[in-house]
Amino acid sequence: MAQGGGAPAVIRVVPVDAFSAYVIAPHDELGAVAWELVYGNGDDPVDQAPADSIGAPFGGWRLAGVRTLPDVMANPETEVTEIIYSGIGSQGVAINVAVGAGTSYAGDYHAGKSNSVQTGSDPTSAAMLALFEMVENYTINWPDDGEGPRIGSVTSSLVIDGTGSLTNSNHFIGAFDTLTAALSLLMVESDFTRASVDQGESWTDISADGSYAPVATKATPGTNEIWFRRPLTGTIIKAIDNAQTASNFKEKYWDRNSDRVKLRNRFDTPDGGDFGDETCVVTYSLAASAPDPVPTWSPFTDSFDASNPGEAGTPLGWDRVSAPAPNSTIAGGNWTVVGNGSIQRFVRDAPLPPGTYHLEVDYSTAGAYNAGGVKIAISPDGSGTGAIVPTSSFNSPDLTTKTIDFVVPTGQLAYVCFEASLTVDRAWTARELRMTGTPD
Repeated sequence: MAQGGGAPAVIRVVPVDAFSAYVIAPHDELGAVAWELVYGNGDDPVDQAPADSIGAPFGGWRLAGVRTLPDVMANPETEVTEIIYSGIGSQGVAINVAVGAGTSYAGDYHAGKSNSVQTGSDPTSAAMLALFEMVENYTINWPDDGEGPRIGSVTSSLVIDGTGSLTNSNHFIGAFDTLTAALSLLMVESDFTRASVDQGESWTDISADGSYAPVATKATPGTNEIWFRRPLTGTIIKAIDNAQTASNFKEKYWDRNSDRVKLRNRFDTPDGGDFGDETCVVTYSLAASAPDPVPTWSPFTDSFDASNPGEAGTPLGWDRVSAPAPNSTIAGGNWTVVGNGSIQRFVRDAPLPPGTYHLEVDYSTAGAYNAGGVKIAISPDGSGTGAIVPTSSFNSPDLTTKTIDFVVPTGQLAYVCFEASLTVDRAWTARELRMTGTPD
């Protein structure tokens, strides 16, 4: 069925619930691309304001992530080929303004979207479309800091076409000083560890945590096209923008941590003036390339008798990937983690390549209750959707062995992840982990 000027209706809109939807388009190399949209911060937005942010209201639908599927009609949550990124962090606008002795962010994820009006395609209505296009207009009211009202206006648009590309335009007007304004933001999973500024002619390894690189500034405009690549699968995501043409463009840079790789275009207020009126337009597209050779692997045993030198309470060969300081100790071959009311997540450094595996964990809990557990994740930080094995709880006060058999699909890596209970003072102790298996 054709729609609008005879173009074929090849784009599928899949609402999940009141706060989540996917827009799926065919891709000539990867099968299909599913762009993940969330409303506000992806759930009932009460108490979802991140630190140093204005907070509610959260506004309308916005970009949250992207994944690939076998075809347009596949289930975007259960038939995923590859997750490029999934999360609620900002992937559009983040504007920071001084407030008192501190600062306050607003925009996508950071909220503060007053008078939000969204028009165009409806993510809550299942449909086949020739083009998905959505526009949001809103204002941001920062607290008066002794300089009078500071009210900015934003117009953001998302357009997804029949090839699977997404174009995001963000237009900000502010007659006041800003500390910084990011008018395009892209996040991908942290195992996209190669970056290119010359359209794939050469690649930079960005696998180290804290990796940071400014690739363009006002003085040195550089390139307007950045590629990120996942070595395991060869999948590439490209970002092409017009940021350097803006009068108050500051810098384009990427940075990486255990959670994600982020690409930003930042704009600053001209010296002694107001921010003014700027628009940043960026187009994201995906491509395939040959994957790197699969990493070697052999069976292993972790005895939890030594700590990671840089992370007290984390075993050697593991990383803590959650932000709060852990309530975790390593002593006498025992690894004990006690719930402290926040997420405590630990991931083994070495991923598992595609294959068939058998996991055994000797553990006990400090009481007769569920106290966190182990999962087999497909994200390097142990979070996100699509875990191969969802969290299997530690729930025995007597020393016992948990066994899990699982398969890592072709084209993916798997990560062993331990999690603490969110309930304060619920504790588990792991004594040994054993992994055997046969890589493909």
